Amino acid sequence: MNKSILKTPFSVISRSITSWHKGLQYANVLESAKQRVMIVAAVLFLGFVMIALRLGDVMLLSGSNDDSLKKTESFRILRRNIVDQNNEILATNIITASAYVNPKKLLDLNDAARKISSVLKNVSASDLKKKFSSDKNFIWLARHIPPKLQQDLNDLGLPGLHMYRDQTRVYPHSSLFSHITGMCGLDGDGLSGLEQLFDIDLQQGADHLALSLDIRAQHILRTELQDGIKEFSALGGNAIIMKVKTGEILGMVSLPDFDPHKPNMTNIEGMFNKNTLGVYEPGSVFKVLNFAIGLETGKANLNSMYDGSHPIKMGRFTISDFRGLGRVMTLTEAFLKSSNIASVKMAQDFGLKTQKEYMKRFGVLDKLSLELPELGAPIIPKDWREPSLISVSYGYGVSQTPLQILTTITSIINDGKKVTPTLLKKTNMLNDKQESIVSSKTSRIVRKLMRQVVQEGTAKNAQVEGMSIFAKTGTVYKKGTKGYSKHQITTFVGGFPVEDPEIMMIVMLDDPKPTKESCGYAAAGWNVVKVAKRIIERVAPMYTTPNYLQNTVAFDTNKKDLSHSNTFKTSYKK
Repeated sequence: MNKSILKTPFSVISRSITSWHKGLQYANVLESAKQRVMIVAAVLFLGFVMIALRLGDVMLLSGSNDDSLKKTESFRILRRNIVDQNNEILATNIITASAYVNPKKLLDLNDAARKISSVLKNVSASDLKKKFSSDKNFIWLARHIPPKLQQDLNDLGLPGLHMYRDQTRVYPHSSLFSHITGMCGLDGDGLSGLEQLFDIDLQQGADHLALSLDIRAQHILRTELQDGIKEFSALGGNAIIMKVKTGEILGMVSLPDFDPHKPNMTNIEGMFNKNTLGVYEPGSVFKVLNFAIGLETGKANLNSMYDGSHPIKMGRFTISDFRGLGRVMTLTEAFLKSSNIASVKMAQDFGLKTQKEYMKRFGVLDKLSLELPELGAPIIPKDWREPSLISVSYGYGVSQTPLQILTTITSIINDGKKVTPTLLKKTNMLNDKQESIVSSKTSRIVRKLMRQVVQEGTAKNAQVEGMSIFAKTGTVYKKGTKGYSKHQITTFVGGFPVEDPEIMMIVMLDDPKPTKESCGYAAAGWNVVKVAKRIIERVAPMYTTPNYLQNTVAFDTNKKDLSHSNTFKTSYKK
């Protein structure tokens, strides 16, 4: 056989295999090249994205020619105004300018720092140079600067120094409403008070936020409190005026206060709102609640008699009366003399369970609601037993905010209808359905008892000619680190007119001192009552209907339901 014939097919097969192998190698090389190209493309793409983002960041913070910053300026909405019930502006925004620098555009850092510090005054050239030497593209120089300073900075003609169209919150009446309006930060965000609670709502730029407050009443409260604090060398004071029927707060002042434009956060006393955050033992003003419970439950009436001839022993404590009668007394006498002994015996008559039930009904045990973030919670006995029954009956052993004390007593004298306090102006004058906490009969008797306190009791110095004022006073010792101290808080809670109350108020002085006129006494009747009288003299004409002045005499002489014993008639014989 011819060997060449046999060799030919194998040669062909060998060449084919060789060609196929070379083709496979080529394909692998091509695929590998494609992968490398894709990786390089991905890296380049990410690089371009990062560069674009960086350019955007630089453009945003580069200077006054940047469109983005201008859009930010133009689209900012002015914060809503806060106004009183008569549309007097209490808080508003004004357009200002703020200066900033892009250090990357400054030609000479030393020269720029020197020139800018010569205008700003409050920062050194060396400090500015340190800031300018950073990698930042945006540095604030000064926020909310006045026009003159703005012009002086512009006159420097420095590239990289720019003005931003800004806005700031201003309070035309400075500290007058500081604890209520609160304040805003540099960027316009609410930090306290109404500004904080309504922060999002105020940013919408819609209608004004209308309050129930009356700038006239607020001014009267503040000036009279200031005078009272000075007259009696007190550490501070606070006061609230409220409309009985609606719960609208007309004025609320706590002293010391603060300037919302320049708040000093280290000034704890000034930043602290005594009316809503401070919790205090109310003292004898709490006897209004105790007597209301006794009358409402039928465990006490105007014929009830209480023996005040002997102090009450409770463990190592002795409960007695300050300048008490030292004999059997009527319920009316007990209220007029603010008898601790009678209050305890009355509480023992209606009992522990009833006391706690009514305290719950009155709202004493719960935190009060109001349109402020600064609200204190009441302090109540953890173990409400006999000792608590006794101490709570005359205003110790439980602590409340002044607003809560005022609200509770206002509800009792408001024909027993529960009042909800508010700082917002009510547009609907129709009364909502109100919960009844005591009967109208009990409410009327309590008002008459409080009226007697002004006529013949511890609040005689609050009497204003032609006005049927009713009130209760309280003097309580402050708690110290080792029990009760010698320092006192004096309180006046009252209102007018007694027949159909329209206005209620609470006035408090922190640690008032005796004066020559007070004969060495520092009890409520000698100081805070006088402050309350001056407030009433100025406030009453603004809110009292004239015909009440005509009804005063008729109401005052109608005492037959308060005089059920010969002892009462002879004890207060004029």
